[in-house]
Amino acid sequence: MDIEDLLREITDIEIDINSAQRIVASAKESKGDMYIYDDYKKHHLRLDHSVIVKIAVQQLELAQSKLNKLIKAKKTAEKAIKGLLT
Repeated sequence: MDIEDLLREITDIEIDINSAQRIVASAKESKGDMYIYDDYKKHHLRLDHSVIVKIAVQQLELAQSKLNKLIKAKKTAEKAIKGLLT
């Protein structure tokens, strides 16, 4: 993975984390059912808010884990570049 791809992936994961955090907060405030829609908003699935919270928290944890790995890779790349420049 080149540095541009790495930085793009970090940005994408940060967006995913923000989305998951908003969904978790919204679902925790909800008292009843929530809906998942397909991309075209033609079909939906009704679920209890607690199910949405569980799924969103799992996705949040996964995204945070990926972000930590990418940040570690970025730091390693920065050290390698610094070493080449000195």
